[in-house]
Amino acid sequence: MLALLAMYWLPVAAEDHSCHNPMQGRTSLASEATANLKIDRAEWPAFAGIMSSFARARGWSYRADIRPDQNYPWLYISICSQAGTQFQAQYAPGLPNLIITVQQPQGGLSWQGPFVDLYKALKARWPGKISIEDNRR
Repeated sequence: MLALLAMYWLPVAAEDHSCHNPMQGRTSLASEATANLKIDRAEWPAFAGIMSSFARARGWSYRADIRPDQNYPWLYISICSQAGTQFQAQYAPGLPNLIITVQQPQGGLSWQGPFVDLYKALKARWPGKISIEDNRR
């Protein structure tokens, strides 16, 4: 009986219940907006610093996995609020730019103010290297 109970409990216990889980509380991964940032791998630490400072200033959570390896460069940063707003930045081989997406599973427009603030910070650091797409059509 205990083995049967453990078989059902372990997958649930292993789930990520933090705001970093892109499926937490939603049925779709559709994003509200996307920003494209054209920077070199050498600039990834500066980008990570901006994202970390942004999260810290708002009391948001920050996670990062950055591998500037020559053979397989990879960057994934997630910043989020427990209310549900999440910004994800990612780069993997095959992507032309670093991509930043915004998800707001709880609905509403409260993501817009923080996103504009982040955009301004990135634009100030890398003028002419960032563009935004509104995904809500």
